[in-house]
This record gives sequence, C-alpha cells and structure tokens, in this order.
Amino acid sequence: MSSKPVTRPYELALLRAVFVPTLARKMVGAGTSKLFGDTDTKALYRTFQKMHFDRVQVTRDSLLLEIQAAAVIDDENAVILIDEILALPEPEKIDRLMDGLGKLRSRAMLFDLKEYLGTDEAVRDGMAGAVVKINEFTQAAHIVSSKAPETMSEVMDRIMERTEPAKVWVPGLGKLDDYWKIRKGSYGVIGADSGAGKTALAINLALSIARQDTHVGFISIEMTADEVIFRAAAIEAGVDASRVEDNLLSDAEKQQVYHVMRVNKAIYDRIHVIDPAFLAVEDMHARYNELITRNGCEVIITDYLQRIGSKDKALRGTTERVSHVSETITAITKATGVASIVLSVLARDSSIGKSAKKGLDHLKHSGQIGHDAHWVVILTPQEGQDLYAAQKMIICESVKNRKGQFFVEPLLLDGPTQRITHSGGSVIINHES
Repeated sequence: MSSKPVTRPYELALLRAVFVPTLARKMVGAGTSKLFGDTDTKALYRTFQKMHFDRVQVTRDSLLLEIQAAAVIDDENAVILIDEILALPEPEKIDRLMDGLGKLRSRAMLFDLKEYLGTDEAVRDGMAGAVVKINEFTQAAHIVSSKAPETMSEVMDRIMERTEPAKVWVPGLGKLDDYWKIRKGSYGVIGADSGAGKTALAINLALSIARQDTHVGFISIEMTADEVIFRAAAIEAGVDASRVEDNLLSDAEKQQVYHVMRVNKAIYDRIHVIDPAFLAVEDMHARYNELITRNGCEVIITDYLQRIGSKDKALRGTTERVSHVSETITAITKATGVASIVLSVLARDSSIGKSAKKGLDHLKHSGQIGHDAHWVVILTPQEGQDLYAAQKMIICESVKNRKGQFFVEPLLLDGPTQRITHSGGSVIINHES
C-alpha cells in the first residue's frame, strides 16, 4: 500500500443520487455516513438523511437552506460542492457504486490505521487506543465481504440443510411471547419516558433470556452495576428493590433472597453487567467484543441510546449524534450477529399517559432510529391511573415489527419489586399498524 486511495470522486458521484427520489430512498436504505471520508461530503450526506426522515423534498435550494441553517459547511463551499455534484450524471447502478466506494473507504481506513499504529500517539494510547482504531475500521469495513457471494440456490441449500431451529428468544410475558420474538442479528428498541418502566422491562427481559440458556450483556450508562443487580434481586425474590439497595431487608427477606440466589445461580451467572460512566459510540464495538469473547453473550441490552456520546467533532447537534449511534449499533449488530436491545427515551411532547396513538416519531431524535431498528416497542402508562401508585398498568405497543405481528397489550408493573407480568387475557393484535 504505497499511497492512500482517493475516494472523493466516488463520494460526489454517489451524492448525485440524493436529488433523484427513487435512488435517494435506495441510498438511505443501504448507505451509511461511514462511506464518506471527506468532512464536507459526510456533512452533506447527514443533512440529506435528516431531510429524508423529516420528509423534506431534496432540491438544490432546500439542501442549501438546510446546510446554512445547521451551519455544517461554509456557505460558499456548500454552493460549490452542490453545483459540482449536480454537474455529474445521475448514477445508473447505485449498488455497484456503493460497493466500490465501500472497498475504497476500507483501503483508505486501513491506510490510516497503519499510519496511526506507527506514531508516538499510538504508543501513548496503548492497546486501548489501538482497539478503538481497529473497531472504527471494522465498523466501516464490515459491509465489504471478502467471501465470494453465494448464488440463490447455494443459499437455499445452506438454509434447508440446517439441523437446529433458528435461535429465537421470547420476553417471558405470557401470551405476548407468541408475538414478540427476539432474533439473532436483530436491533430492537424499547421506548418510554422516565419512570414508565423501560429499565424494569429491560432487566426482566435479561432474566427471562438468561433462563433460555443464553448469556446476556447489560451495558448500563444510566445506573451502576449494583443498582441493576439490586433490581434483578428484587424481581426474582419478590422484595422491595429500594430496601435491597439500602440494606434494610428483614432477616426473613434476606433468607428469601439467598434462597432464590442459590436456586437460580446458573441463571444469574449468565447476566454480565458493565456500567461505564461515559460511553462513546466509537468504543461500543470494543464493549460488544468484550461481552461476546469473554462472556459468550448472544444478546446485549444497552440503557440507553441518547446517553451514548461521540468523539466525532464533525457531528452537529444531538439528532446527528443519535443518528450516528443508531447507524453504528446497526453495523455492530450485523457484524457480530448478536441481538441488540437498546432503550430510548421519548420526546417531551409525546403525550405520555394520554390516548394519542404512539409511533416511531415519538422516540427522541427519532429519524434514524425508526429506520434502522428491526422492531420498536413503546411503553406508556395506562390513561387515567395514578402514575405514582405501587402497581400500575403500562401499555406495551409495537410500532414497528419487521418479522412478526403488531400488538398492543397492558402489562402490570409492580413498583416496589420492579417485576413486570402479563396482565392476563388475550393479546390485542394491532392490524392498523
């Protein structure tokens, strides 16, 4: 490798597609900002993404206006860049163009990685810095496979020759298990406002999946590992979580906790909690690798998406950062094959506790999340009840489900124990979704 490959001409040719609606939809479905190495072209692509998800028509003037409002590119440079792109012919085979650009970007990043590893900075950063750089390369390069593509008949032969059922996990919520499936390589989102039960549901899910002979990783940015484990102990033993945390349990309650711990030791040993005080998206692949290689985790739960930061100074604003995080989780999930479950807060105007129908746009900074996720479930307190009651009903509604049916179902959240159970009765299938 004598010199760094030049990718800018390919990036400009690909960006010509943003002005062609049919190609733009295809590009946002299969593309990623990691294809763009130039600061200005990456900023333009991310601006286009935001416009696409906000359903704003992309024209020369509307794109310029959006760029100027966000101040992501100097005004004069933006005019020159867009005119340069519009002077190019419309791309005919966008898939081939993205594939070619992906390979060039991989080579360029490999060049950067090689250069970095030979610097004094790399020596100062040590293995931690090298792992982050390698993971950044892996995230960007995983879309380019060195394996020869299979024909359809070869794929069908491989699928039909499988001897074991596909790995599928259920949430352990009674009849809801018939409709809510968690599959390998899937990226799922649980959205809720603070106090609506998303962390409680996540811990209940972790326990349920661990019972299905599976190691679960739990990345807790919101709470300490001790707090997560206190809640898990309360759920299992049926005691007050705050009394566990404050060490106020009676002798009888302690005996109950110890008994449950002994009986379910194999289950608890399959749950692995890490609690970084700060997590940058660039470090996420390293965290996933740690949980997968050290602990054999097949499902990884992260609490929560909007708390994940970034070291990328080119990102402008929270929405861009959250979109970048969602893109990265998609890439890591695809590269590792694990099931990712990520918690998300809702926007402040999401009408929590009211009867208004919830949707993907209720997720805070939602644009990319709703596009990337395989399934999205939103929790809201049932209308008209006391939000501070010890027990409350929460409405569990699927608003996106690529590989299953939609549902709306009330669940019972017991506040003191944090235990969530199915309310009984039949699951309501939401055919309108």
